[in-house]
This record gives sequence, C-alpha cells and structure tokens, in this order.
Amino acid sequence: MKTIDNQINELKQVAKAHGLEIRFRNHKTDQGDFCIFIYDRQNFRQSYAVGYDGDWKGKSVSFDKCLKSAYNWIEHRDKRFIFRDGRWQYGHFHFIVWKDGDGSDREHYLTIGDADKAAAEYMKQGYCVVCYDQEPTGKSRLAKVYGDYERHTNDYVRNQIKKQQPAMA
Repeated sequence: MKTIDNQINELKQVAKAHGLEIRFRNHKTDQGDFCIFIYDRQNFRQSYAVGYDGDWKGKSVSFDKCLKSAYNWIEHRDKRFIFRDGRWQYGHFHFIVWKDGDGSDREHYLTIGDADKAAAEYMKQGYCVVCYDQEPTGKSRLAKVYGDYERHTNDYVRNQIKKQQPAMA
C-alpha cells in the first residue's frame, strides 16, 4: 500500500512532466483537512490554478477522490483552458450574468462565439451579461457587455464598464 507521501510524490512527477507544480497542504482549514494545489505558472498565473480540498475522515471529499481529480485536471484541465498550438493555454472568457444588481458567474467560461449565443438567450429573459477576458497573469479585462448594464449591474461593475467602454469598441 502506498503512503500519502508516495502518492503525492508520484502526482508531483506527473505534474512536472506537464509543466505544472503541486503543493500539498496537510493542515485543517475552513475548506477541509488538506488541499492539493496545482500551479501553472508558465501559462496561467502565479497563484494556483485549482485546488482540491478534502477530509481525512471522508465526511466530504476523500483523499483518493481529490487525488483522482488532480490527475484528471492535469490531463484535461478545465473549461477555462483550451489545447491550442500544441499546449494548454488559458483561453476562454468569464461570463457573468446580472439581473437587478445581483451577479452570478454560474461557472461559465466560454469562447466569445459561445458567449454571444448564450448572452442572446439570457437577454431574452431580461438579464445583462458581462464578459471578461483573463490574461495568463490572472488579471481580468472587460471584453464585452450584453444588455442593459445600467439597470442590472452593481455600482462597481457599472463604473468599470464606463471606464473601459472606449477600449471595447
């Protein structure tokens, strides 16, 4: 039977072969008893790209499930990334749906073409959609606004849109 340390070391080797880095934190936090952090400093940003929190007693997510999720992410990434030009790249837009001052990102990371289609559907339902492009540094840049942002977004987002609108045209 492999020890936790051996399993983490094997995960680190697989991650390294994919240009990634693993940090394992084995102490209790608000999210669980431990966390497997995956970093993609070359293509994404300096902070971690994804973390898998778990519970040693299996009350929520077990170590084995977190380990399996980490391996899966290394191989397939998530919807924020696309495989382009022979490597994984951060490449989708963060799509936030707004209505009457409440925003929800609904975990949408879409291509701009898909964002256009999805936004059209949300606008029919009376929503506003704000779409951001995130650079590899992790910083967001306003990419596109769909619908009546003046009515639906909060003050912070409204001000950001007004500041950046000339750059979006």
